[in-house]
Amino acid sequence: MSAATLMEADADIDHRGTTFTPDLISDLLWALDDPATRRPRIGAADLEEACFEGDAMCGSASSGGTAWFKSASFAGDAWFDSASFEGGAGFESASFAGTCIEMASRLTEPILLGLAVLAVRNRVKR
Repeated sequence: MSAATLMEADADIDHRGTTFTPDLISDLLWALDDPATRRPRIGAADLEEACFEGDAMCGSASSGGTAWFKSASFAGDAWFDSASFEGGAGFESASFAGTCIEMASRLTEPILLGLAVLAVRNRVKR
């Protein structure tokens, strides 16, 4: 029996320095599946200096606490699709060898919305 089979949704995880294969990520997210939503649900996540080999497919996972990826390394693409970080997420000094398009768009959407509001506001004033 693996440690992942002993976990349940909303569990805090501490995997500092862990090397994740795509299969290990899948197993961990499956173990944290919330029966009510059928989506993986994590409490706080400390993934400082974790190494993600291959593509990191996080899909629609959600974190109710802070997700910390300080100095984590992503060897392939990092897919966060519709992942959510209710307590925030930190990627200080994280490295991405592949793409992280979904996360980049999720971070820039509020900025683009703010710029659009300012542009409309300036037009209305004139």
